[in-house]
Amino acid sequence: MIFVKILSMMKLVRGQKFYNMSKFYSKILLFGEYSIIKGSQGLAFPLKKFYGELKFPHVNASKPEHNLSDFCEYISVTGILANLLDTDLFRSELEQGLYFDSNIPIGHGVGSSGALCASIFARYSKEFKRKKTYTQSELKYLQDLMALMESYYHGTSSGLDCLISLIDKPVFIRSRNDVESIEDLPKHKMGHFYLYETHIIRKTAPLVHTFLKDYDQSQQVREGVQRFSQLTNELILSLLQAKKTIFDELFSQISRFQYLNFETMICDNIKAFWLQGLESKEFFVKLCGAGGGGYYLVYSPNKALSYPNLTKIDL
Repeated sequence: MIFVKILSMMKLVRGQKFYNMSKFYSKILLFGEYSIIKGSQGLAFPLKKFYGELKFPHVNASKPEHNLSDFCEYISVTGILANLLDTDLFRSELEQGLYFDSNIPIGHGVGSSGALCASIFARYSKEFKRKKTYTQSELKYLQDLMALMESYYHGTSSGLDCLISLIDKPVFIRSRNDVESIEDLPKHKMGHFYLYETHIIRKTAPLVHTFLKDYDQSQQVREGVQRFSQLTNELILSLLQAKKTIFDELFSQISRFQYLNFETMICDNIKAFWLQGLESKEFFVKLCGAGGGGYYLVYSPNKALSYPNLTKIDL
């Protein structure tokens, strides 16, 4: 019996890379939602609360949610990806039951497909290895590859979600094509951050389409986005420089601006809570990604919060 088990294990690992498969974390776009489309800066973090990892099944494994076989075929016929990734090994391990085990909520704006693409790229890349630092050219190259992979799921992708999961570092986005990984961000000097769960699954594309349509058709919207972009850039700078008093004031301004100008992206079941924060100044709410459901970001400048649907996060 022992001999049979050993043979079974040998069969499982045949052809595999001999290292443990890593966890790939979700992400949170702390600042830059919508405005980044029109040229503002952005700041994004790995979100350690949620993660996914490639696994081989146990006896009682649940059915995987992602169809990785179709994704493998997409990679195998996509030029540069087919050359960079070992699709033969990928296909072989899928036949052995490989699946993506994840607790990242889908449709919540925290990068579920990004973590999946990052995990597959890291495992089957013929050249990539995680390291402590990356040059800007390396990050841009990886971002382009990640965008190509994630476009399988979204049609188009910036690649940023995948990139953050892949390198497991905060990223400062100067522009859509200029990103830099950040070390030693002074976030511990700020207040408390939370996710507010709306229990509503949303899709990003229709919300972004509405934003772009309104932007193109209205001078007032364009002027508002310009002001919003300026606030976003100033807020990011205040965080990078650990200027808490300025950060707190700018966060409250962005919360108020979004409450008044992003009505389409704000769920009915969070509006009263959002307004309560603005009026009491105890906390402030903003979009977390596209809005319309999923999570919203809550910031308390001073004291810890205890409200329903809130989960504290460490960035």
